[in-house]
Amino acid sequence: MCCLQVQTEHVGYHLVDQWSSSVLRETVRVHVTAADQQAGTSSSDATQTSTDLDMRLVGPAQQDNIQTAMAACLQLRQQGWKLPDAAVRTGLQRAWLPGRMQLLRLDTSVSSTQAAQHVYLLLDGAHSPESASNLASTVRKIFPSVPVALVVAMAQDKEHRAVLGAFRQIEPCTVVFTNVNIAGSSQRAAAPGTLSCLLHPRLRAHAYYAFTHTHTHTHTSLQL
Repeated sequence: MCCLQVQTEHVGYHLVDQWSSSVLRETVRVHVTAADQQAGTSSSDATQTSTDLDMRLVGPAQQDNIQTAMAACLQLRQQGWKLPDAAVRTGLQRAWLPGRMQLLRLDTSVSSTQAAQHVYLLLDGAHSPESASNLASTVRKIFPSVPVALVVAMAQDKEHRAVLGAFRQIEPCTVVFTNVNIAGSSQRAAAPGTLSCLLHPRLRAHAYYAFTHTHTHTHTSLQL
């Protein structure tokens, strides 16, 4: 019986210069250790292989998903399934989740004579303190000195103070609070004014309503 262990290692982030549902990629090094569980087998007999993957699943939270998927493929292979290395590699590299560290590039130019400037829009569904902290650290690893504007909407039953506290790691230049329908209704949406006060209570007097869109979407903006 062979015992398999899968570990992943972050190598780096990079952007792809092509149209895509997300232009952000993460290079992940996958280590697979195989050891025979027969009696008398020493740990020195274990073999390890490593391979680099160019992943669309980006960020610390996806490391567990990658490990689990790779381990499942290896287990199925031990049970007789025909899963070539190339197929496993292709499947992992093509996998992605919309709204999870999804980076869109918007090319803008002031006039037809000027070169296009890249503006990036990052979409992520972080809604817990841990996922918000992962998002904040990842953003600053990819864009260490670029001004960042946050647009935030949350449900009422989330840990607002802890999530917004994690977002402060980004040191945003502007934060816009809004609300969106959840399960077809706005009843579960947290009020933008409430969120703005939790982010920075001392700026309460400086919060202002930027605009109102349709009947339910109210936005509050803070200049930090």
